[in-house]
Amino acid sequence: MRAVYERAKDERNSRMKSEKIESIRENLRSAFPPGSGPRGIRVFNEGNQRVRDDPEMQSMVENFEGKKWTDIQRDCITKHRFNLPLFCEAAYRYYLPAFIDYALYKHLDDTTLTDFILYSLTPYDSEGSLNSHAVKTTKAFSPKQKRLILEFILLVQDKDPKAFKYNGGEALVAYWRAQI
Repeated sequence: MRAVYERAKDERNSRMKSEKIESIRENLRSAFPPGSGPRGIRVFNEGNQRVRDDPEMQSMVENFEGKKWTDIQRDCITKHRFNLPLFCEAAYRYYLPAFIDYALYKHLDDTTLTDFILYSLTPYDSEGSLNSHAVKTTKAFSPKQKRLILEFILLVQDKDPKAFKYNGGEALVAYWRAQI
């Protein structure tokens, strides 16, 4: 009897998580309007010599620049999942929902993608000090965007609380809660 109860509980929790995932995915478009951005947004800051010399960065320019975040192909997100922190501030804020949407589409099972999204949202450097670049980027999100980002972070926390805690997730949650 206990096994039946546990299975029903797991199914209910799974259904609730799926509903939460779909809710966040639906709200991404209203919080991050796709038409609000690509014109004039450069993937990297002007004059970045590394962009001209690095094939990976050239690939990012080709795959993202001038495109709506809703039009970015999933294979492109997978290919560039390590590169999210490399975007300039405006491009990061504009393309972040594409990465979040794909992570949710995958039900957070692509842990590398999810981890790099969380890493990019972390305003602390390796020594625990606030990173001024990350803080500046964070401050530019609207209140609605900040709430949605926090919902995403909390969903990740709910999926694997032990790993989340081990990776400093509690400080990340506290930081984003303080932003709202």
